[in-house]
Amino acid sequence: CEGTASLIADDVMAIIRTRIESPEIRLRGRVVREWLDAVGATVAAHATPGSLRQGVLIVDVDSPVWLSEISRMHSRAMLAGLQQRLGPNVVTRLSFKVDAAAVKIWRSHGESNSAS
Repeated sequence: CEGTASLIADDVMAIIRTRIESPEIRLRGRVVREWLDAVGATVAAHATPGSLRQGVLIVDVDSPVWLSEISRMHSRAMLAGLQQRLGPNVVTRLSFKVDAAAVKIWRSHGESNSAS
């Protein structure tokens, strides 16, 4: 039983290592670091970077009202800001979805980091 558990643990660690070392995970880390400067404080107060796959960044927005506002009024400037900071091929398109929980977690994480 211990041998089986050890093999499973090794398999899980290999999967985690592969995910952490994936280029898209590293690129998403760059997006996260540049987010506030790239999109501005107003947008960043209501939207957070989600997953990044094949150049498409999913942007989590905290409400349907802000999703409409951001996708219609700010998406071009957001994409331009991200491309200016990250290069033209990291984020090639934005896709928006309402995910208030993700934005709340992002805010609480950011607030705890700035307090330390």
